[in-house]
Amino acid sequence: MFSTIFRLSMGLMIVFTLVGGGFDFGSPTPGGLAWTSGVGLMNQAWAGKKRDQASAKHKKACNDWCKSNPACEKCSRKPGCGIGLKNLKSWTGFGDNYYACGKNKYGEASDKHHDACKKWCAGNPKCSYCSKHVGCGVGYKNMKSWTGRGKNYYACKKFGSINKIWPGKGAAKKEHRVLLVMAGGSGASTSDDGIEWFCEDNLRGSKYRNILCISSWGNISTRSKTLSDNIAELADAIKKKSGRAPKIILVGKSMGACKLHHAAAGTKTAKTGKLKNRQIDLFVGIDMSCGVDRHFEEGKKDALIFNNNVKKLLVFYQEKRGEKQTGSQGIFKGKKFNRDIHINVNKHDFDARREARSTTHPQKGFCRNVGHLQIDDCPELKKIVKKLILKRAK
Repeated sequence: MFSTIFRLSMGLMIVFTLVGGGFDFGSPTPGGLAWTSGVGLMNQAWAGKKRDQASAKHKKACNDWCKSNPACEKCSRKPGCGIGLKNLKSWTGFGDNYYACGKNKYGEASDKHHDACKKWCAGNPKCSYCSKHVGCGVGYKNMKSWTGRGKNYYACKKFGSINKIWPGKGAAKKEHRVLLVMAGGSGASTSDDGIEWFCEDNLRGSKYRNILCISSWGNISTRSKTLSDNIAELADAIKKKSGRAPKIILVGKSMGACKLHHAAAGTKTAKTGKLKNRQIDLFVGIDMSCGVDRHFEEGKKDALIFNNNVKKLLVFYQEKRGEKQTGSQGIFKGKKFNRDIHINVNKHDFDARREARSTTHPQKGFCRNVGHLQIDDCPELKKIVKKLILKRAK
């Protein structure tokens, strides 16, 4: 009997030491004190366990009630539930308290503003998104507002070059399989551009949810390295979310194509950019030019040189008489000019099956004598570009 009591007493002394009792064996502790300390610790542990069980019971009861009541938004441990919410039902007493939260009048008004903004935005192609921020943020401007009681919402239109309106890595979703980046020419900074609004006009809605499409414009101040890093980092973010690397498609017109070329080829300021060694599944250049000149006639001298990281290259151009500007040729490094991938929109037809200039004769072109400023608004060219994109999005 004595040996049993001795072992129990010593066990409690050891436990007390491990949890911070700090016995000093140079000064023997009376057995009665060790016994009392051990029992106190056991009582605390028992009380803590009971409290945790009571808290879990409150939480479960709140969640069960919330699931069966449509007015309930969430369960919270905050007595007032937070801004825009009110307490619908409470579970209090021993353990953590829980509160079923529903919208108050402020929250209901906020929802009405948000719903009205989304509905309006869905019916306006130039609306990019709804925001709670006045002014919409860098690269965007307010088109329409819903203000008053509740949170204010603003319908936002993009109003900046490709790097300024860049959505960031947070835009990546697990359903994305294609990263499509489109940049129109400098003229889009002062007027509408067929490439600038391509995403909104052609690839909007759940039907195209596997394509992350970003379109705007580029000018001389657009930093190619920033663009290169933006594209590569967003592609990485998509891979992280979806588990697979997305196909990268680049479509550019005029100066926008120039900047996208720099990013893909790793030239100019993009020499240290992150995109230069990535595979580009498709690069479509539309009257590509890095300045105002009749570049196409200058041949290789004014050509944009591509590396073999570009899997497919297509160059659409025009040579309208009297125009000050024509697009550059696109030539692969170490290769000769390839006529099949260069299509004069006013003279040549396009073979969609071969994805090349048609070999049939006669040919009349698919655009109506367009010049540099009008080429991106050619309806048939936009149809061709869309089909090329969707073919790779399957």
